[in-house]
Amino acid sequence: MAKNNKTVHVVQLEHGWAIRREGGKESTFSTKADAIKAASHIVRESVSGQYVVLRQDGQILKHVTHRLPKVQDPPGKRGGNKNIQNAAGRLALERLGAVPAPPRA
Repeated sequence: MAKNNKTVHVVQLEHGWAIRREGGKESTFSTKADAIKAASHIVRESVSGQYVVLRQDGQILKHVTHRLPKVQDPPGKRGGNKNIQNAAGRLALERLGAVPAPPRA
């Protein structure tokens, strides 16, 4: 049975790659291509969703949506959102438990 709006994170590990899903489910792979293939399959089987490929530092390498509206850069701001992408990637990794959250003042 398909579920609505899945987000699957593909993250780089020291020795391979992993996909992390909602609910704490994780699968590991030896290659990036295998992890992306598995993430793509999971997203295609859902009603709608996306997969996001992240480096160890949280930078977004790639994101693919399936049956979701395309997100576009605002006019005149193309390429200027790297800080936002990096912050979103770090936040995603923190929430997935891959990177300890920095202490908050």
